[in-house]
Amino acid sequence: MVFKVLKKYLKKLKSISFKSILHDCFFKPQTLAGKQCDYFLNSVVLLSTLCLILETSFKNYDIFFLVLEWLFTLVFTIEYALKIYSSKDKQSYISSFFGIIDLIAILPTLMSFFLPGLLSLLGIKNLRFFRLLRIFKFLGYLEKVHF
Repeated sequence: MVFKVLKKYLKKLKSISFKSILHDCFFKPQTLAGKQCDYFLNSVVLLSTLCLILETSFKNYDIFFLVLEWLFTLVFTIEYALKIYSSKDKQSYISSFFGIIDLIAILPTLMSFFLPGLLSLLGIKNLRFFRLLRIFKFLGYLEKVHF
C-alpha cells in the first residue's frame, strides 16, 4: 500500500519541472511550497535586520556580523536569481517594485566585494543603510501571505 502511494507520488513528481516548482514557491504563496518558502525568507529577512541592528551595538563582533551578512547576501542573491529564472515574465519581475527592492538589497554587499575601490573613490564609505531595504522585502512577503 505504502509503496503504491510512493510510486504514484514519484511518478507525479517526475512530471513536474523544477522551474514550475520554483515558480510556485516564489509566486504562489497560497500553495504549500509558497508558504514554506515565504516563512523561510521572512525568517531570513528578520534575522538579517536583527543582525544589522545588533551590529551597531556590538562593535567587537564585526567579523561575526560580516560573515552573517555574506550568508544573508548569498541567500538573497540565490533567491533573486531563482525568481528571475522561474518568472514567466522576467522583464516584468525585474522592473517591478519588489524586483528592484530585491536587487537594491543585495547590491551594497556585492559592490563592496567586487568594486571596493570604486566606493571609496565615489566618497561613499558605507552603503549599509541600503540593507534596511530588506524590511521592504519582508513587507512584500507579508502582503502575499494568506494567514
